[in-house]
Parts: sequence; C-alpha cells; structure tokens
Amino acid sequence: MACSAMLRGSVVPVVTPLNADMTFDDNACRRMADDLIERGVGGIVALGTTGELALVPRNLRTQMLAALSDSIAGRVPFIVCCGSPNLADTESEIREAEAFGANFCLVVPSFYLSLGTDEILREFDALRSVSSVRLLYYHIPLRSGARGGSATVAALHKNGLISGLKDSGGLVPDFAEAMMEIRERDSSFQILLGGSSKMLQAAALGIMAVTSVTGCIAPECESNLLAHLEAGRITDAAAEQRKLTRLVRLILSANPENAAVGGKGILSLLGQCKRWPLPPFAPANDAWLESARNRLGEFCTVPDFPADRELE
Repeated sequence: MACSAMLRGSVVPVVTPLNADMTFDDNACRRMADDLIERGVGGIVALGTTGELALVPRNLRTQMLAALSDSIAGRVPFIVCCGSPNLADTESEIREAEAFGANFCLVVPSFYLSLGTDEILREFDALRSVSSVRLLYYHIPLRSGARGGSATVAALHKNGLISGLKDSGGLVPDFAEAMMEIRERDSSFQILLGGSSKMLQAAALGIMAVTSVTGCIAPECESNLLAHLEAGRITDAAAEQRKLTRLVRLILSANPENAAVGGKGILSLLGQCKRWPLPPFAPANDAWLESARNRLGEFCTVPDFPADRELE
C-alpha cells in the first residue's frame, strides 16, 4: 500500500463501530473511512485507544481490519495498533495487520506486569522478526505501566527495532526533547502526538502529526492549526488549539476513561456511526447527547436532519 515518507497532519484513530447487539457495523466503518479521506486526513489508525484496543474481541478485530483495508485501498497511510500482555498474541496481531496491508503497527508493550527497558527490548526484538511492517512504539505509560521513558525509546531506535513512536505520555518536556534529538539524527523517525490538547506546543517543537479522538469529528481543526503555525499565524493557530481543547473536554465529559463513549455519541449525532461502546462501558445517555448536540456547531458542520434521525 502507498505511504508517504512522513506521517503528517491529522492521523485519525477511528472508533470501532458497533450495532446495538455488539456486532460489527461494516457500513459505518467504510462510511467513516471514506469521509475522513475525502476531508484530507494524513492517515487512519485502527484499533487504538479510541478504537477500544483492550476491549475488542478477536473476530471483531479481523472484521475491522478487513473493512478498513478495503476502504483505504492505499489512499492514505494505514496504521494498526497491536499489543497484548501475551507476546504470542501480539505477534499474531502484527502478522494479521501485515496481511491487511498495514504500513505501520503501533505497538503497546506487554502490559499488566510493568516492563523495564531490557524486557521491552527483548519484546520488540522478537516482534521485529515476525513481520516486515514498520513498528512504532506506543508510549502510553499510564495504561501500559512500562518503565524507562526516553531511555527505552532511544535504545529501541539504536537497535533498529522501531521506526518511530506515538507519545501519549503528556508531552513531558524531557521526553519530548529526547525524541527530537533522535529526529535530528534520523530525519525518517516518525513522531506522533497522542491527543490534541497540547498540539500547538508539540508543533512548535516540530511534531507535525497528531492522532486524537478529535480527528474523528473535526480533523480540519487539527490540520488548520498546523497550517496556521507554518504560515506564522500564531493567533489563528492558538484559536484552533482552544477549540480542540474544548472538544476534548466535551468528549471526555461522557466518560473520562473511554473516549470512545463520547466520540461515538457525537458521531451518532453526525450520522457516522451508532453510539454503542464495547462492554462493560455504557453508551452516552440522552441528556449528554442533547447537550453535545447544542455545542457541535462550534467544531464541525452538523447535518440538517431532525433530532430523531440520529443513529441509535
């Protein structure tokens, strides 16, 4: 599949769309992918945190990858998130991602037991041998419990085990500086910012790609921020950042532990998918949906259809 040299702009982590009976909504998946590509996104991420990675059963995972692979068809980079406490399962996920044409696998290190640098190096050395797909390290210590921080990433890069990373650690200054030092030595090193709340700060450091739940709803806000900053329109870039921050707060107000709850709720109002998250999470309730509906015009174009036409 085609892939640009560097990931850039709004690299959208799509939600995993479901019907009320928890079966996969293939039509919604294809509709979302087509819509995002038409809106000029810089890539699509499957089965990440926004895609409810840790909750997706195996058969649903395969259906999601099949639908996205067919819909994307090489038009934008395709990134598949992989990672299980079990190394063999992670290897299987990477092989499957390769079979469906992934350009990158975004890999969460084995979680539950907290890994240090040595364990992570051994894990990624094993993973590197099972596929030719380029690996990105998913730095999300709050969820993975992985230790080592920038030292781990530097060692992974030095040993040729990763092509880049996604930083969902909060853009800690020392970590960000270490990542940019790697980029200075290796211009091909991919850096994705996880979450758009600090996008302006990241872009000022030279991180020009973001993957955030906000991209599912308003990828134009993310791409506009970067365009304004590159053109020197700092005030306009700051205005987009404030808008993204408000959108993040709105989404997480439905459930701060699972962005897919609010993300799917809003997407149901926009006619993109149904609002059902994977169990044990409950969907956004009617009161929250009504409140969100009243604010959506601030962030995106709202379809002109009656309230009762929203997707259930």
